[in-house]
Amino acid sequence: MARYVFPVLLAADDNDTVLVTAPDLPGFVTYGDSEAEALRKAQGALAQLIDAYMRTGKPIPEGSPARGRLTIAMPTLMTLKAALYMAMRESKMSKSELARRLGVDVRQVRRMLDPLVSSRVEELDRALALLGKRFEVTIRDAA
Repeated sequence: MARYVFPVLLAADDNDTVLVTAPDLPGFVTYGDSEAEALRKAQGALAQLIDAYMRTGKPIPEGSPARGRLTIAMPTLMTLKAALYMAMRESKMSKSELARRLGVDVRQVRRMLDPLVSSRVEELDRALALLGKRFEVTIRDAA
């Protein structure tokens, strides 16, 4: 089961900003003028970092248990795209092979894997199923 929720650390920076780092995501750092702004910016930084991992062919790390720390999570659609990307890496399936098995153009698979492009959940569900995966939705109280 993939876990794409990441604990973050907030620290006062020397220029009156709040610095955000994520121990599970090497190189992840952002900041804001307040904790709230820093956490909002962390969501955007997470999306950009995941996009960079996928574009460069790197594996996407999983988050460790929160253990009382603040967390940031990928948006639902990005989580599904990351899971599809990792399932394809795991099975060594190319985009063109997935497109062939799904009966779609390879451009559609590229869009499914682009975290910055909208996709239909049903498409991602079908592609994940083809790779022997399924997703489950869990709703929790916000912290």
